[in-house]
Amino acid sequence: MHTAIDVLHALALAMLVVAVGLATKRLAMGPTTLDRSVAADVVLAIVMAAVGLWTLRSGQDFGLPLLLVMSLLGFTAPVGMARLMSNRSDQIRVLHEMGRRTEKPADSGPDAWEEDDERR
Repeated sequence: MHTAIDVLHALALAMLVVAVGLATKRLAMGPTTLDRSVAADVVLAIVMAAVGLWTLRSGQDFGLPLLLVMSLLGFTAPVGMARLMSNRSDQIRVLHEMGRRTEKPADSGPDAWEEDDERR
């Protein structure tokens, strides 16, 4: 019975190693910041699974508080990234609006600025 459990633990560890390799590749190559953020969350989840496997395998309870701290980090990091991306998109939108207002209107008559604002 112990050999079957040992084989399953080794198989789980091998799958975790492959998964963390693929997630790290996405973390390094991700075309956007959002891809990198998701990949970092996946790496954290895989590390949590590895700590859980180690806790199960070793029989020590030291991994449980570590899992609690990592789960808190796993929750707060995406929330912070979402707020950062939301603020960034708002700033980009405001900059685009400011850029449109500073452009000279098509007809440059005396009331062109007011007419251009009314068209928008």
